[in-house]
Amino acid sequence: MRNDLVGGGMVGAPDDSFARRAVTLAERDALRDSAAGLKTIPSDAAPSTAGLAHRKARGNRVANIKSQIKRVKTNEKRRQRNKSIKSAVRTAIRRFREALEAGDTEQIIQRQRSASRALDKAAGKGVIHRNQAANKKASMARRVNAA
Repeated sequence: MRNDLVGGGMVGAPDDSFARRAVTLAERDALRDSAAGLKTIPSDAAPSTAGLAHRKARGNRVANIKSQIKRVKTNEKRRQRNKSIKSAVRTAIRRFREALEAGDTEQIIQRQRSASRALDKAAGKGVIHRNQAANKKASMARRVNAA
């Protein structure tokens, strides 16, 4: 049986008249989506993915329900916001690490303060868990005290 077929006919059956019809993956997905309230659109009519070029598309299925369309939009906005905040946190921590390696005490304290602030803001917005923020801050404090 080929990989692109699902539930193929009986192997070695002398007569195909009683074997189940082979269904391709695309046909199976279309059947499943229609049952779930989604509609399949042709790839040339797919919505613009201008800001999503780096992200692998999940297919060209679009929600049929108005609330689900809104949910897709808000999820994308939140994903972009979360990505931005996480990037800012990582940058703040990296700058702290660089200051620590340089050995400038005044710079270390300033960078630790800004990294702690970024971690607290991210935890407050729910981008990272508050325990993760606390653990990272404690780790930075240990490194400052050891230096």
